[in-house]
Amino acid sequence: MKKYVGELKTRASHRLLPLHEELADALRQHRAASPYDQPNNWVFASTMKNGTVPIWPTSLMEDHVRPASRRAGVTKQTSWKMFRTSIATQLTANGENIKTSQQTLGHANSQITADVYTQAVPSDVRSAHDRLVDMVIASPPLTKPKKPFIGPILAPERSEIPLSC
Repeated sequence: MKKYVGELKTRASHRLLPLHEELADALRQHRAASPYDQPNNWVFASTMKNGTVPIWPTSLMEDHVRPASRRAGVTKQTSWKMFRTSIATQLTANGENIKTSQQTLGHANSQITADVYTQAVPSDVRSAHDRLVDMVIASPPLTKPKKPFIGPILAPERSEIPLSC
């Protein structure tokens, strides 16, 4: 990541972020305990630059997040994209609509959110599969018409999905 403070990537990035009151309190306490507690200082300020620039994301990841991940027993490579993917996926698992996820992540369009960031939750996939199988098993078997007739052969009316693709 480039180490500069500048314009945001898209118009969608310019947004207010909702902040849970407990998180807001924790950030206020962090700032109050910091030597960089002035309005022009960053909440997560670089000690090397006396609070005038933030701790850069790469430094934060290498010096704090990855070591904490290893201590917690996480074996996968930790990255900012992994966190964003986790947020998008969890929002979907919680039943939030794609537009809510898009706005939360600051994406220019919901296609990016859906196609790049949101993943299926394995337990949801299993539940969907189980419901599908239960529906098929519970369906009465298709029967042949009792009387022969001339004309196209039509399947009995059904509200379920077709069994062939």
